[in-house]
Parts: sequence; C-alpha cells; structure tokens
Amino acid sequence: MKLNEFRKGPHLSASSIGTYMDCSLYYKFSRVDKIPMDRIPAAMELGSCIHEVLAEFNQERLQWYMMTMEEMQELFEQNWTRRVESNPLIEFKEDKDFSILMKDGKNLIKVFRENFGNANREVIAIEEPFTLTIEGLPIPIVGVMDLLEEDESGDIIITDYKTTGKSYSGREIDRNFQLTIYYMSARANGYADRKIRLKIDNLI
Repeated sequence: MKLNEFRKGPHLSASSIGTYMDCSLYYKFSRVDKIPMDRIPAAMELGSCIHEVLAEFNQERLQWYMMTMEEMQELFEQNWTRRVESNPLIEFKEDKDFSILMKDGKNLIKVFRENFGNANREVIAIEEPFTLTIEGLPIPIVGVMDLLEEDESGDIIITDYKTTGKSYSGREIDRNFQLTIYYMSARANGYADRKIRLKIDNLI
C-alpha cells in the first residue's frame, strides 16, 4: 500500500509528534490550521534533494548497479536546479546562495559515496511506507523508512538519512523518537523474529 493511502484517514507521524513536543503552537498553525509557509528555507530543500539522490542510488543497488560519485553529483545538480527554478518560495541566507549550496550538496554526496564502500548488504526496500497501531492509541502512526537492508547474518538494518549542520550527540540518538517508531513498526510488520539494527547516516 502507498503512503498517500495510509494518510487518507486520521493518523499521527513521528514528525508531527515531534513538532507538538517542540512547540504546540507551531503544531496548531501548521497541522491544524494548515497555514501555508510563506518561505521555505533553502537548507530544507537541499536535504530533500540529497534524499532524492540517495533513494536513486539505493534503487540502482536494488538492480545490482552501483552509481558512481560523478553520476550521483550530476543527478543532484539536475534536481537542485529544478527545485530552485520551480519554487519561488525558497529563501537563501546571505552566505548560502544557490551556487554555494550546489557546492555543499556535491561535497556531501562525495563524502557519502567515498565512505559507502562495497557493503555486502541486500537492499530490501527503499522509501518504505508503514502504518503502526499501538494499543490504547485510537489512530495509527504512519511514516516512511528511508532504507531497509539485510546483512549476511540475516539481521535487518534500518537506515535514516539526515542532512544537518552538526553531528548528533549520543544522547540525541538514544532519545531519537523516529528510530523507536521504525523499530516498533519493523517488529509489528514481519520482522519480529529478526535482529533489527538502527542506523543514522548523518551528512553534515
């Protein structure tokens, strides 16, 4: 089932719960009143662009092809240019214009590709939608896992990609609500008998 079908009815998500916990007023404005944003931070769009490239990279792995760094960078350049040209709401900071963020994005992809190696893991799913029902909660939690893999020992590896300005601390990872939801969903949706490992790939 596709994500938009899961989202048709009342539901929660890790991001909506996190928004409410961080600022209930912002949750009301964005999730209840649905007030549209008048500006979109360029860094947010950059992160989305990086996600698109990594999803394509893993899609090609599913077909037993490893994209080169140059191919990934070219795809990023195309996607970044298209996004910026088609969305007038994107707002740049003075020291982070279109060209600088283009360079930043290509550097992030370079670091990712150089450190990926030839990991012997089988891709199971990319951008995998899920729904999770928790006892006592009247509506389900809905979300998407960036990447599911299986290693040689049969362990399930769930990867969440993040593009941030600084690395996560150990405490932040331990308290990461999104990873907890991923783990619970994997156990509830067919992997209860497997060892599940959770991983954040943090592109800084």
